[in-house]
Amino acid sequence: ETISKLMEKILELSANQPQQIIAAQPQIIEKEVRVEVPVETVVEKVVEKPIVISTEAVGEAEKSKQVKKTPTPKKAPAPRLTLEEAYAKLTKEQKKYFDGLREYAMSKDSKCKEKLSTYFTTIGPSTTNPFIKLTIKKGITVALFKMEDEYLKDIRRNASGDGTKVKVKETEVPIGDKQAYDTAKDMVDLRIDQIERYNDFLKEQRALRK
Repeated sequence: ETISKLMEKILELSANQPQQIIAAQPQIIEKEVRVEVPVETVVEKVVEKPIVISTEAVGEAEKSKQVKKTPTPKKAPAPRLTLEEAYAKLTKEQKKYFDGLREYAMSKDSKCKEKLSTYFTTIGPSTTNPFIKLTIKKGITVALFKMEDEYLKDIRRNASGDGTKVKVKETEVPIGDKQAYDTAKDMVDLRIDQIERYNDFLKEQRALRK
């Protein structure tokens, strides 16, 4: 009888064992779900975290752009050549024009003289009222004339006495060819004529005062 009861108990336990295992499975699943929920929460927080850009980094980037945009400094212009240096670099034809105009002006008056300056030379009876001024620009002989007649000169002198400055620019003739060379010679003749007429004008003024 005892053995019979024991066998019944074993059979009863064997019949109830699958239910106990199934009943235990939900508990295991619940534990796994509870573990996964915090992990998802952490992932969401990481994704939602804002991105912060340093203002110092932006400032450095702007400075680098400004440095790139800074223009390179221009080269200083080459120093101007003296008249002697510029003359040495003239072509044979240009030297002929320069020397020809100088000799032409010198031949117009026995009292004519030449005054050499750093960048030009003047030729005439006086340095303040020359027949011609010669200089060299960019490898070209240039003739300069102070084309001021007696009337304009008087106006300028009277104005300067009252404190008014009247500036008269020189007439410039670049000697690039034979035609310009001949024109410069004509300008020398015209300048000499102006000077002579002005001297005559001064004589007349002095005679009237007497």
